[in-house]
Amino acid sequence: MRLDRELPATFAVGAELKNTVCVLDGADAVCSQHLGDMAGWESQQTLAGTAAHVLALYEVTPTRWAADTHPAYQTRAWAHRFADVPLIEVQHHRAHAASLLAENHLLGTPVLVACFDGTGYGDDGATWGGEWLLAGADVLDRGGAAIVRRASLLEVSMVGGDTAVREPWRQALAQLHRAGIAWSDDLPPVAHADPPLRRMLAGALDRSVAAVPTTSMGRLFDAVSALLGVRQVITYEAQAAIELEQLAAGAARGEPAGWVGDGAVAGAGGWRPSAGQDSRQAVLDPAPMLTALVEGLRAGRQPADLALGFHVWVARAVLAAALDTRAATGVDHVGLTGGVFANVLLLRGCTALLREAGFQVVRHRLVPCNDGGLSLGQAVLAAADGRE
Repeated sequence: MRLDRELPATFAVGAELKNTVCVLDGADAVCSQHLGDMAGWESQQTLAGTAAHVLALYEVTPTRWAADTHPAYQTRAWAHRFADVPLIEVQHHRAHAASLLAENHLLGTPVLVACFDGTGYGDDGATWGGEWLLAGADVLDRGGAAIVRRASLLEVSMVGGDTAVREPWRQALAQLHRAGIAWSDDLPPVAHADPPLRRMLAGALDRSVAAVPTTSMGRLFDAVSALLGVRQVITYEAQAAIELEQLAAGAARGEPAGWVGDGAVAGAGGWRPSAGQDSRQAVLDPAPMLTALVEGLRAGRQPADLALGFHVWVARAVLAAALDTRAATGVDHVGLTGGVFANVLLLRGCTALLREAGFQVVRHRLVPCNDGGLSLGQAVLAAADGRE
């Protein structure tokens, strides 16, 4: 990637999953091949070898390194062990946003970025993943400080950490609990869990035991997949969300502008704009949508129509955030990034609604929307944050 301005030489170690590394020198940034997930020793050896290779190949001597802020990431620990220059930690979703803007030559343009993924360590220690970030026109001067969190999905507890990722029924019950919807046996995730497990989960949610707050859009997709009876337990990453998209695509009629699906779900609302200057009050509450889904199931509506209605609901929420932001700031560029936007149905739907409302839509073309593109954003923000 050719950047709009020269920046100090920087090496970014990338994310924990779908890892790539990035070398930035002046106005040129180069991402490596896909290296994979960094949990194992062999993967970390590949990371070390690739880092040495790309730095030698492009004859770059970094003046700083960049890594994710997540305290448990192996890439962060590896960087702390081997960096021989200042190491700058970059928040996960700001790196996603910077990656998108760098690829599209918009680092000097104000952009509202919808950043939806499964997991990212937030500023407050919570697991983020359903964020709207407002990037200012001065990212290359101020780095991550120029990208502020404007809104998010409403927090819900994720009980059991990675277990909740592997077993979407847990997140479905957590979402129902947060929305005040009773765990009735006619609902698929409730029927899947035996009574002792349900009692355990209810107690954990009531007392916030072994529960991490999350705003993850990826986990909401998992929860809806479980609620509609699509997938209660996964065997590979994002399986529940992928199968939910496939189900919804079967109900779609033509291009996104002609979506049908369940109108009650699609129009359920839940967007609560910020009050005054306190951007933390801007949230998307899924409770009305979940209520509509449950009512639709009990009325005998087709799960495919309900799944499509959920996708339209998310797209309309992206539009609502964009309209609020444009009214408050005049920003008319909206970016879409994060692993959730590997969902083609959602990506096309958001694009259609935003363009119809007069927004300039910013999407990935060269760099992955998922964590494979994170190293580029890390490098750009670390270079700008550490500017001398």
